[in-house]
Amino acid sequence: MLTRFLFWNLRRLPLAGVVATLVSELDADFAILAECNSDRDEILSALNARRAEKFWVPHPLSERLQTFTRLPRADVAPSFDDSNG
Repeated sequence: MLTRFLFWNLRRLPLAGVVATLVSELDADFAILAECNSDRDEILSALNARRAEKFWVPHPLSERLQTFTRLPRADVAPSFDDSNG
């Protein structure tokens, strides 16, 4: 089974509902959002309203990216963490 990623630069537009719909339609395992001005909880709420598997926020990869996944916590771990960004 392949892991599916959705990466989207939202350009600061309020698109939580659109993101949730696209993630659902694409059956994405990860949603990585750049230039996202929406509150993290708003995105999580939109993602989780449409799925049996609940999305959660893994260890932040970057201050500039918001990352969400539905994979089990035991299956998600950083393999490289550069303190310089």
